[in-house]
Amino acid sequence: MLDFPTTFKMILLMQTHSLKGNLFSYLATEETVKSPVASALSRSRRKIKSSAFAYLRDRMIHYFKLFKKWHGYRVLAADGFNLSIPTKAYLELVEEQKENRTILKAQLKTEKPQTHSVHIFDVLNQISLAIEMDVAINTDERRTLLRALEKLEIKGKTLLLGDRGYPAWYFCAILQQYYPNLDFAFKMPYSENDDNGVVCKFLATEKSSEIVTINVTKEKSELAKKLGYEINREIKVRLVRQEMPNEKPMVIATSIMDATITAEDICGLYKERWEIETTHRYLKHNLLIQNWCGLNLEMVRQEVFARQIIYNWAEYFCETAHEVILVKKPGGKKQIHKGSENVVFALTMVRHFINISKYKKPITNELWQEAIREVRRTRNAVRPNRSFPRNAKYASRDHQPNYKPA
Repeated sequence: MLDFPTTFKMILLMQTHSLKGNLFSYLATEETVKSPVASALSRSRRKIKSSAFAYLRDRMIHYFKLFKKWHGYRVLAADGFNLSIPTKAYLELVEEQKENRTILKAQLKTEKPQTHSVHIFDVLNQISLAIEMDVAINTDERRTLLRALEKLEIKGKTLLLGDRGYPAWYFCAILQQYYPNLDFAFKMPYSENDDNGVVCKFLATEKSSEIVTINVTKEKSELAKKLGYEINREIKVRLVRQEMPNEKPMVIATSIMDATITAEDICGLYKERWEIETTHRYLKHNLLIQNWCGLNLEMVRQEVFARQIIYNWAEYFCETAHEVILVKKPGGKKQIHKGSENVVFALTMVRHFINISKYKKPITNELWQEAIREVRRTRNAVRPNRSFPRNAKYASRDHQPNYKPA
């Protein structure tokens, strides 16, 4: 029987569908007389709740203390993405639903078991905070996001960024009334979810910012009731706009009424939401989040939270390694450029640390600083307004002599 620390580390390092494959990769250099079989790992991980991984994820976020803010706000982004999961886990997820169970089970005859998940991400600090899974038939992303927000502890001023899939006036009313510390900024479509035609009227005024009063329709307030929320049907929101080259203006609905925060500030911040899309790439292609080794829902959640732990740890390495780069210019001048760390390499360093602990060797501050130096050596300079790389000579040889387009 495997002990708790060994089982926990194995789950953190899982990357293949096979229990035997994960055991072999973990024990390849381990000098053991008797290696455990796959069934031993399966029995051991059944004794660990997925909440243990969620707790470690939250404790690590608190320990790293990466809390960059924007005008006093901690900035979060929400986005939905699809995850294919094992059939057994899908059926267990269906059993958690209060309605449409028969339809959801019948869907398996024609479609693969798939969940529609909502990811909450700290865009300024590059931290994955929560991933909430829901069944993918007729899924309302707003319902899944509300479930994720209920589990997420929101302290202090927080701003939530969302794309066109989230804005609906009844949803804005729910956030305003039930989450007093949470402001929002949602990109608005031009016709869909705009019952009062407010967005089109705002565009016709050509103003950059305007506070408007919205009357939520009775039909939409019934949708909020189905989700378990009683709302006031009259709300106030602020609409801001920014002209886009070769496109229609971007309109954002926000609950931020502070006039010192301009429309340009809010629209500029919304562009930072793209960081959550790159995080999905790392989770799916580098951390192989859909390579499930467990079959039931509890094991699937273990692996989801484990991938978040690895990613957040790697981002902490990148943030700690972050510094400016001095580039030599003609005439002996030096120019300062920001750097971009290699997240994929940082993920490798995290796995290396977990492997070190496998041999019961202490992770000293010297090893920690060495890992940060290794991540720093993989950094590229980011030159603004450049569309192609160009060679240059660095003042320090600790960095690779190449550029990354901004």
